[in-house]
Parts: sequence; structure tokens; C-alpha cells
Amino acid sequence: MLETGAGVRMGLIWLAVREAFYVFTEPLVWIYNINMDPMHRGKGLAKTLLKKAEKWAIDNGFSQIGLHAIEQNNNARRTYEKQGYKQIARHNSSCFYLKNL
Repeated sequence: MLETGAGVRMGLIWLAVREAFYVFTEPLVWIYNINMDPMHRGKGLAKTLLKKAEKWAIDNGFSQIGLHAIEQNNNARRTYEKQGYKQIARHNSSCFYLKNL
């Protein structure tokens, strides 16, 4: 979670450990959701949350982190791709991303 110095929540990331599934061949850290307060969007905070998640994954012995995005969510997909996430599969309008850490 990211907060201002006054304790106002700017955004949060929800992640968990997942066993191998679908096209993911080994256990990984899975990002279920990133949520930014609308007033704090466009400030690079999602990048900060992704970096925190990646550090957590590495610190806990994982070498991969993955997530899912809807094809039409171009802003999110651009953010993930700029941070090194690669789209490795698609199903209907679902895009699956993986980053090796």
C-alpha cells in the first residue's frame, strides 16, 4: 500500500503465491489487482507498487511474477510492458503477462 505522509491511501497492490497454472510452468508471485486512487493516477505510483511486489517476490525466493490484464485496458498494459512484463498468452480478451526476476 502507498500512503501520503498524512496517511491518505494513494494505491494498493494485491498479490499472492500461485502454483504453476495455465501457461505458467513454475510457482510464481501473482498480481491479482493494482488499484490507484483516481486523484493519484498518472504519477508513476503503479510503477512503485510493481517494484515493491517484485522486491517482495525476490526476497521470498521467487524468480517470476505474473499478472492478467484485459486487452482493452491499454493504460495498464502499457505500464506493465514498460516495466518489463511480457505478454505470453491470450485467451479471448484476457492478456497474461510474465516477468522473470
